[in-house]
Amino acid sequence: MAGMQSDQSVFNMAMAYLQRIDRLLYKCQEAAHSGNIDAWLNCLYGIRREVSVKLKDTEPEELKGMFSEVVKLLTPADRIKKRAEILNKLDEIDIYMRLKLQERGMLLPNRSDPRFAILER
Repeated sequence: MAGMQSDQSVFNMAMAYLQRIDRLLYKCQEAAHSGNIDAWLNCLYGIRREVSVKLKDTEPEELKGMFSEVVKLLTPADRIKKRAEILNKLDEIDIYMRLKLQERGMLLPNRSDPRFAILER
């Protein structure tokens, strides 16, 4: 019986983990839609923390570099003058992390999984 509790606990933690990521992805979408640089960046940092355990090889360093590029542009003058560039860089980070989540099977189901054959139509 103790093993079942442990299995249930792991399942519950996995669900909580995916729900946190889902909420952050939703908040990213809202921040991107409204052009809220600070909210978008904070949500992306949150996803980075959650996804960090799933990243491989050079991916953490790639992300760190991408975030550094944005942070360098967050001076008061650049926030106005380079707003479009900042938003584009945030978009690149957002897409990068969504692709990594998909690669790790954490977003949409794998199309080859027979349980999701309906997606093939």
